Amino acid sequence: MKRFFRVALCAVAAVAFVGVAQAQNKGRMLMNFMCKVKPEHIATQRDAFLECGVKTAEEEGSEVFEIYQSPVDPTILFIEEIWKSDEAYKFHSEQPYLKEYLGKTRGIYDENQRAELRRVYPDMEPTGEKLLLNIVRKVKPEHVATLRDSFLKCRVETLKEDGCERYEIFQSCTDPTIFFIYEVWSSVEAHQKHNSQPHVKLHSEECRGINDPDFKGTFRRVMID
Repeated sequence: MKRFFRVALCAVAAVAFVGVAQAQNKGRMLMNFMCKVKPEHIATQRDAFLECGVKTAEEEGSEVFEIYQSPVDPTILFIEEIWKSDEAYKFHSEQPYLKEYLGKTRGIYDENQRAELRRVYPDMEPTGEKLLLNIVRKVKPEHVATLRDSFLKCRVETLKEDGCERYEIFQSCTDPTIFFIYEVWSSVEAHQKHNSQPHVKLHSEECRGINDPDFKGTFRRVMID
């Protein structure tokens, strides 16, 4: 079941850490956080996330802390985090700069749309039948619109498919040529069927050869509850 939180990030961080004492030795922790911000606060929140990200990257236990923005609705932000362990995340949650950051972001979230948080452990045995995909790719500058527009066109049909729970694209807040694709499927079989659909084949054809050859993308695939 998806875990939703109708709260500001300060509360999200607290909820995310509930039960950590009982969840030791699970290896790396992958966190996906998506939120919608009030339009008048989007620049403030984006900049606060970026400032927090710079300091977070200096922590020994932090492997990934990236901020993305929806190209369709710029008030929607997405963060991908990877921590070496629960203990590393606990250390992060206790840092003074994080508490200061959380204080700056109170009251800026859109109360009409719940934030979404997923926390999973990619090194553990699968815990469920759902499939979570986190994909990062970088395109050549002249093909930014190509990927964005082709994906969004494909998304319209993909969301109609049985088993598709999430099919979203986000753009890096620091490099517009880097995109993050976020997918959740009810099963591996649903995703396999998706890959054979005409709109997916068209999307693949439209985006052939547009990737930056010097960038090593990522493809994270985790089975979840």
